[in-house]
Amino acid sequence: IRRVDGMEEQKPFRAFVNRDYSKGVEPRFEAEPMPVRLEGILTPEIFKETINKINTFFDAAEAHTSALYWRNFANCLVGYVADFCVANPYDAHLKAMSSYVTEQNASVFNPRGLMLVNPLDRGLRVIEITNLPGKAVILEKTNL
Repeated sequence: IRRVDGMEEQKPFRAFVNRDYSKGVEPRFEAEPMPVRLEGILTPEIFKETINKINTFFDAAEAHTSALYWRNFANCLVGYVADFCVANPYDAHLKAMSSYVTEQNASVFNPRGLMLVNPLDRGLRVIEITNLPGKAVILEKTNL
């Protein structure tokens, strides 16, 4: 660890947030506990809020609504040609989640010298949080 202008620069590291299978096989990630490597860099509240928001995007994408059933029924009738013309609701939720990850990186993670990797880039297996090379990490004070 090296001091840079009152902040500490750390060696490269990766922290992983694993899948949560407690509610089945739908995409969902563990909001607790926060990875130890992130302690002092992120507050547990920010971490939990970010993971829970990502989970809500997947919950919405996996929701079985009557509109989804009608859409699938209509697709069967037209031989799934409608998929080429109309956006898939699941994909729309995934795009919204990707936009959220980008927004969180810009506003929360990058200023702290971190990068939240889109779970789609890791095959929905894990959420990866890595530090940015050459960026100073802002250490937050925690009440211990």
